Amino acid sequence: MYSKAKALVKKKIDPKIWKKLSIAKSRVMLCRPLQIVRARSRKDVDVLYHNGKFVIKYDDQIDNAVVSLPCKPGTDILNSAGEIIGYFQADYIHEGSTVVDAGAYPGDFTVVASRMVGSNGRVYAFEPHPEHYDYMHRVLDANETDNVTLVPAALYSEDGVKTLEDNGMGSRIIGNGFKPKKHYTARTTTLDSFFEKQFPKDLVIKMDIEGAELEALEGAQDVIQRLNPKMMIASYHEIGSKRSCEYLEEMLAGMNVSHKYPAHLTTYAHRE
Repeated sequence: MYSKAKALVKKKIDPKIWKKLSIAKSRVMLCRPLQIVRARSRKDVDVLYHNGKFVIKYDDQIDNAVVSLPCKPGTDILNSAGEIIGYFQADYIHEGSTVVDAGAYPGDFTVVASRMVGSNGRVYAFEPHPEHYDYMHRVLDANETDNVTLVPAALYSEDGVKTLEDNGMGSRIIGNGFKPKKHYTARTTTLDSFFEKQFPKDLVIKMDIEGAELEALEGAQDVIQRLNPKMMIASYHEIGSKRSCEYLEEMLAGMNVSHKYPAHLTTYAHRE
């Protein structure tokens, strides 16, 4: 059926436009009133636009998972969809797991994780950007997800308020004294504070927070010692003269640490 839909659409679209949709980066700003559009495909993920939503199919990479994302201008759906594959290279998430999704927007990982943990599990999705937080509610509704708690805060080394650069999916906490033209303020919290009175038995932490992963881990020392989580951390960010994966090896010394999925370098860590 998928191939028939693709063939049907190609007959109705000018070949030049089809080529643009197939080859150019498939940003959601390409949304238009077409019933079905194959936005772009790569070996590990297909993206369709259908009735105002992007439908992401992961084939065998994530057990044939399918996620629906409402159309939102300016978001590179294809690249985002491909990035989350790196978080499933180890068998960390199971039925009944509790998952932390730090840097949850646009919600594709959140939805897949929520289905994997099932009704006995829980996903806590941290998203500080107010527009992205609102969009995440739309994503959960579109996918009929009811085991996710959205948290309007950024994970960091301390509880408080920080200024973040407003850069779409690349929004990040910035240093004191510097405010880019587009910025916003948001609440920060630590995992130690968040789980102070909680004791999940199978905790999995996923982070992709644009270089603030090290600070977030500083605020999770009690959680790491007390709850023994499994961790999947985006580790391709440049910090000083080194990539964050090198710092993570030092911070997580004593744990089983590995780095996988070079397309979106991810560091895995767990205790035996």
